[in-house]
Amino acid sequence: MKDLDSEIKQALNKKAENISPSDDLLICIKNRLNEEREIKNMKKIKLTPKVVIAVVFTLALATAAIGAGKIAVTESHSYTNDTIKHFPTHQEVKDILGYDVKFTEKLGNYDFESASPASSEDKDENGNVIHSYKDISFFYTTGKGTLTLGAGPAYGDADVGHYDEAMDYNGIKLYYDSCIYKAVPPEYEKTAEDAKLEAEGELQIGYGASELSEEKTQSLIWTDGDIKYCLLDMDAEIDKAEFADMAKQIIDAE
Repeated sequence: MKDLDSEIKQALNKKAENISPSDDLLICIKNRLNEEREIKNMKKIKLTPKVVIAVVFTLALATAAIGAGKIAVTESHSYTNDTIKHFPTHQEVKDILGYDVKFTEKLGNYDFESASPASSEDKDENGNVIHSYKDISFFYTTGKGTLTLGAGPAYGDADVGHYDEAMDYNGIKLYYDSCIYKAVPPEYEKTAEDAKLEAEGELQIGYGASELSEEKTQSLIWTDGDIKYCLLDMDAEIDKAEFADMAKQIIDAE
């Protein structure tokens, strides 16, 4: 079986899968919050590794609103046919999203690889749509693992939940977190140790993988104007200081 990193890379060139989660999908993410966020109907659809990372991103970008108890579910879907395989102009991205975001062709020592726009909806506990919007993930080439910059609309000024460290840069507060990401099959049952690590913010679990695997992850989340950004390193094992400099590079970008 291919490892998760290889599958993520290859998934960029495969036929798209439309994600439309419903009541039985369950993905537990306890990276930045000390409470569960559910995306339902995992057992009814097959999630590719790229879909799993997209779900992680969507939840990360929605962290503030979820932390305030306003959002119960975030649903997102994207199509491989919409993948941008050239470095786009800012106008191209604005035409897709309807708003401006910051991004760069080179992030630290890593070159732009592709970008994947998505359509997302935040819903309350009754399934009512609170927000409907487009967001985007920019992928950068790495020797191992995955480096991604996500950007989407920021809603509200709610608590960001769990984080390891807060940093300040040019008047913007960045929230750093690191944990182990555990990809598991749909039928996986959490152990007592899993539950303990989740509650401590040291573990996040994603259901839907073909086999069990674990990766080191680190993330930085910040809000710049009306846009929330999430820089995510999944098993690329980038130096923490270098990782923080990448976030600063995006903040400084025009």
